[in-house]
Parts: sequence; structure tokens; C-alpha cells
Amino acid sequence: MSELIVQVASKPFKRWLGPYSPARGIRHGLRFHKGELGVWSGDATGSQFWSVRGTSVKRLSKVVIQTWGGGRLLFLPNGYIVKPLPGDDERGKRVLVGTFTGALVVENDDGDEFDFSDPPDQRPGARWDGPTTLGLECVMESDGSVRCHWYHPDEYGRAGVSAVLVGPSAPRARSFRAARPGESSGRVHITPNGHVMTNFQIRPKVWEARYVCYIDPSELDDWSHWIE
Repeated sequence: MSELIVQVASKPFKRWLGPYSPARGIRHGLRFHKGELGVWSGDATGSQFWSVRGTSVKRLSKVVIQTWGGGRLLFLPNGYIVKPLPGDDERGKRVLVGTFTGALVVENDDGDEFDFSDPPDQRPGARWDGPTTLGLECVMESDGSVRCHWYHPDEYGRAGVSAVLVGPSAPRARSFRAARPGESSGRVHITPNGHVMTNFQIRPKVWEARYVCYIDPSELDDWSHWIE
């Protein structure tokens, strides 16, 4: 896949009411650290920071830091970049800050890289050796369909939303069962470039990240109706 190209949206940023369900945790997902956008990963404490590679992400970083001081971003598999508003994310206030095309590649201080467009072992059930908290958190159903749950503001506070992002697929269902033997449905992450991973409990309190499948972004419906 080609190099990551980020286009920053024009201000005022439009509200985003669509799929938004990132991994939970203060060090999960894409975040800013010392002015760099990246992800914490590498060990149980999340002490290793992997920076997003590419010059075009610098302008986005500058805008986000100048506007909000940093925080987190979510790169959606359809190419949208969403920012939760500080202090208002619990109510679901988020904005569309840009779009991206090309491969999201992260790099650590040792020079190791992980390319989300081309993970090293793409066999269903293979170990996922990259960062595990990036992407859109969803549930893969027993028929291979993928459903996302999120919320957005309404006149009473916030409203829950649930939508099927991709329909049934027997190959996807088989891939999930290969990644999580004995289970037919469960939580997955659709990473920014469409590859899907999941966590499987291999013994009590011990989890292993595993590759599931690839969802081509072209399979996703047009999400522009969720921009307000």
C-alpha cells in the first residue's frame, strides 16, 4: 500500500455521530506523547511508544495540539479521522478532523516497524505481534457479520446506537473460529487499514492477540450520513 497521506479537515470541524468505539484505557489507541502521534505498546505496562511514520501526519498533529493540547484520535477503517472532544467524550461529542489514505506504519525507538496495511502473518489464528489497541472495537457475530455499538448526544444526554458495518460472511465466521477455538462470536478490532485482530484467552488471566481476517474498506457502506 502507498505511503500514509493525511488531509486535515477545514474548521469549524463537523460533528461525527457515526461508529466510534476505541479500546478503553488511558494509554490505549492513538495518542500524543511529546508532540508525536503514536501508540503505547510492547509490554504489560505499555511503556514503549510507537510513533506514526509519515510527514503528512505532522500538520494534523500540529492542528490537534494547538486546538486541544493533544488527546486521542481514532483512524477509522473507511479513512476518516475522528477526535473526541475533551470533557465531552462521555456524552459522545466528537468531530471529524481529517481523512487518510495509504498505510499506517508505526515505529519505536529501536527502529522496529509495524505496518497495519500488511501485518506479517495473515493466517486466521496467527499471533498478532503489533500494537493491540488500535482500531474500531466491534463484535463479530456467529454468521461473520460485524456489529458496532456506540453512543452520541441527544436532548436527554446521550443515546446508544448499534449498526451492522458488514453483513454475514461464512469465510469471516470460519476465520474468527480459527482465531478463537470454541467460540463463535466475540470482540474484535478493525484496525485502520482493515485488518482484524482479536484477543483470545489461552489460560486464566493470560490473553494472546491473534489475527482474524481482512475487511476491505470498499465493503463498508458510505458513512458520510453520520457527519453533521
